[in-house]
Amino acid sequence: MRIDQIAFEPWGDAWRCRHNDLELIATAGLSPRIVSFSRDGGENILYHDAESRFGRGSWRLLGGHRLWAAPETESTYENETGPCKVVADADRLVISCGPGASLLRRHIEISASDRGPGFRIRHEIENEGAYPITAAPWAITCVKPAGRITIPWGAGPESWRMQTVRYWRQWGPLSTDPASPQWQAGRDEFVIEPRGEWGKIGLASEGPITHETPAGTFVKRFEMIPNAVYPDGGCNVAVCTASDYVELETLGPLNELAPGSISTHDEHWELTEPH
Repeated sequence: MRIDQIAFEPWGDAWRCRHNDLELIATAGLSPRIVSFSRDGGENILYHDAESRFGRGSWRLLGGHRLWAAPETESTYENETGPCKVVADADRLVISCGPGASLLRRHIEISASDRGPGFRIRHEIENEGAYPITAAPWAITCVKPAGRITIPWGAGPESWRMQTVRYWRQWGPLSTDPASPQWQAGRDEFVIEPRGEWGKIGLASEGPITHETPAGTFVKRFEMIPNAVYPDGGCNVAVCTASDYVELETLGPLNELAPGSISTHDEHWELTEPH
């Protein structure tokens, strides 16, 4: 993997990672964040809120890929603007920030994947407080509201499998319509075809998530740990749809983190050629 420091407006200082024919750009100017993912210098598949229209209080969505900690609380929306620490060596890039109100330091580490031709994105939350904190790494990728999202579902042994979908029926002023045709529950996979509607669902899935668009198919691979406890009633995957973007979310298990301890969650990213 090759890493070069570049300027990437409007994000400022950034680091471009190249591996095979894939390019990923990460920034440390506004929290650890991946702001571009493309193939052969083609279209960036990630969404940018260029006009900073979306947010909650002083927190802004901005777009790209970010790391949060679940479950969602007021401290989730802590100010994410630096300063960040950056470590770049021959085979990895690590960007860290915090701790803020949550007392959790967040690390995003980017390296070549050992499971395919793309990148491994490692997400770590570290308890820098004086007391245990129960939390899960929460990896959130903002993409454009187009195409078709497919998630295999059903967790457990073949002799006894559960297919679970949880609808965020109401959260704050927003709500989900379970009857919307953008949600399509099939026998072996759950399909989302965004229609510009607000909505959020959670699933138990062994993955991967695939997002098929004219720019190619974005694949997020991850591990679901058997018998682990996940947030929101056992959901290790969530999808949030909106008028301008879609969030593809995966989560690690909920663990009690002793002071100084770290919880880790990996994703493996690929981007196939357009059909």
